Amino acid sequence: FRNRGNTYRRLGQAQEARGVDGRPSYRSAIADRSGALDLKSNDAETYQERGWDYLYLGRADKERGPDPRQSFIAALADFERCVETRPEDAVGYNSRGCAYAVLGEAQADRGEDPRENYERAIADYGVATRIDAKYKWSWSNLGLAHLYLGQAQAARGLDPCERYRKAISEYERAIDLDTSFV
Repeated sequence: FRNRGNTYRRLGQAQEARGVDGRPSYRSAIADRSGALDLKSNDAETYQERGWDYLYLGRADKERGPDPRQSFIAALADFERCVETRPEDAVGYNSRGCAYAVLGEAQADRGEDPRENYERAIADYGVATRIDAKYKWSWSNLGLAHLYLGQAQAARGLDPCERYRKAISEYERAIDLDTSFV
């Protein structure tokens, strides 16, 4: 299931890159991961992978008009399960932070207040950086979440400067870990 699910996701990504609807491929990846979870219900890695399949499905939905939040919420549930199963894994917290961030983006797109989801993303990325201070993706994503929260504050007439400064600082941490990271 795992390899086929990975390949379905790659197919969906390749289709999307060529302007073809990749959602059927993402749904096939999700079905494969679900089949794997039927056989081994506490496999954190499979929850992690299915969560990313849902995130890609939601992104594709967003590009084509349907409300992506249902897919993002499903991703969040899978990442929750991953964190419950492996609470000392930085990748799980980073992934859950990504789900909160894209939920915030979907709210902002609909004119709703996304700040709570961005704050949750910041909290999860912060946990990930404490678990593994060398995981560059958590630092970069932490910067993005501060940037998005700053943008949401600015949209509500609040001062975003402190958030922007924090974003820059977190990006610098990611770059310090990997100078080729741009």
